[in-house]
Amino acid sequence: GNRLNSPKPWFELSLVILYARLRQWELPHHIHDLQLVQISQYVLVTQQQGFSLAWEGLSGSVYIKLSPEFVGRTCGLCGNFNADIQDDLKTSYGLLTQNVEMFGNSWMEMEPHQDRCPLVPSAFSSPCAHVDTENLLKVEEVCAVLLDLPFQSCHDFVSPLSYMASCSNDLCMSGPSGDVVCQVFSEYARACAHADHPLHNWRQHIPQCVKQCPLGLLYRECISCCPESCNLEQTCIDSKLACLDGCYCPEGKVLNPLFNHLK
Repeated sequence: GNRLNSPKPWFELSLVILYARLRQWELPHHIHDLQLVQISQYVLVTQQQGFSLAWEGLSGSVYIKLSPEFVGRTCGLCGNFNADIQDDLKTSYGLLTQNVEMFGNSWMEMEPHQDRCPLVPSAFSSPCAHVDTENLLKVEEVCAVLLDLPFQSCHDFVSPLSYMASCSNDLCMSGPSGDVVCQVFSEYARACAHADHPLHNWRQHIPQCVKQCPLGLLYRECISCCPESCNLEQTCIDSKLACLDGCYCPEGKVLNPLFNHLK
């Protein structure tokens, strides 16, 4: 989670608690000045003139954009939002540290009705340290795809190097195949979209990552506005989040949620 210290009483963004509540709520839903809506595979949480958060679910990613009033006023895993990466590793009890394990462990959340996650030990080894040579070569081969087409056109806007490092760590833990591969590539493609350089057809180059949408909907890498509907006027998300990928109506069509068909 991340804590926002705003002029109003502070509140925590706990995705664990949010997940538990979402199973009880019907979206769209309002909590005080927070609005929760479903946009394709994302849950979008917004506070007017405050922040926007897009969450893909427990197995996906989370993106957050804050208004200027929160500069230097946040704490948690996402840092303090002051544009200085040197002081982001502050524990939940206020200690500035360079110990990543201490920092991460201090912000651990308890899942409702679940056992506590084990603490990360100090000086933990790289996920790739105990992977055999054959699998390590496969991991490197898969991650090197980020250096070639269809991702190459984005290199001048978003460096792939940190994404390749994350790719290696993730695939060393999960194996060099399966859904995690597409999640890794999706993260880089989304970063490119947020940098105003969406890679519209990258999935066509990697067949295992092609998305299947419900009948009548198309997968798009970037939309700048919420999908229109026949009974609810949605506002643009340009000022909140750069864009969101997912299954959306074709151009010129709107989704009627009352009748579940395109008009």
